[in-house]
Amino acid sequence: MNCKQGAIARDLMGYIWNDKEVDCISEYMNEQTIIESPVRISTGTEGFNKILQIWFRAFPTLRYTEDELFILGNTATLKWRVSGQHLGEFYSIAPTGKEIHYDGTTQFAFNNGVVSSYNATVNIQDIITQIASTTVEIVTNKNLDTMFDTVRQQLGNITDREIAFLALACLNLSSKQVGDLLSVKGDSAAKMITAICQKIGINNRGELTDFAVEKNAYELLHRLGVLFRTSAK
Repeated sequence: MNCKQGAIARDLMGYIWNDKEVDCISEYMNEQTIIESPVRISTGTEGFNKILQIWFRAFPTLRYTEDELFILGNTATLKWRVSGQHLGEFYSIAPTGKEIHYDGTTQFAFNNGVVSSYNATVNIQDIITQIASTTVEIVTNKNLDTMFDTVRQQLGNITDREIAFLALACLNLSSKQVGDLLSVKGDSAAKMITAICQKIGINNRGELTDFAVEKNAYELLHRLGVLFRTSAK
């Protein structure tokens, strides 16, 4: 049983933090599972999913690495470290694009082969210290490339220019305004936005915001839109 508990803990951490496969949560937890996270305490798979969305929106490029695994009785404890970029709001701090690095532990308790509790310990203040600054960070080409690649991971295989159209559309600009910023006619911009929406699996621009939020891409698209609009002035 001990080996199985360790395998479950490792699999679940890899699936949710590296693969972002939240659909697998119900295979390991149930609606009675107690979730203790630094950002929120909750119960059940839906509650855990909402907690994960806070992290995914703020740090969509987060990569998890296991350091050690300890098993004692009906518990498994993982020591780990992560790195990523601050690309979405976190604790009311607007995205900075900064690299972050932190470590922590997660303890799993099991009951009949199911995770009965998930307790993550992270120094939130350390994360806030890394991203909170009065200094305005310059967005470099490397940061932009990372942002484009992250949007592609979340929405599908679209070009940088297609991302630009979606990003400006997320600012609720008219098609003419989008076209002016990207040097095309308004009606052409409208057709391109519709075509790109259909390419990523939605019918039209009216579904874009909800879809982007669902895919944890809205804040990143919004930030890119602001950058494109500012740079075009």
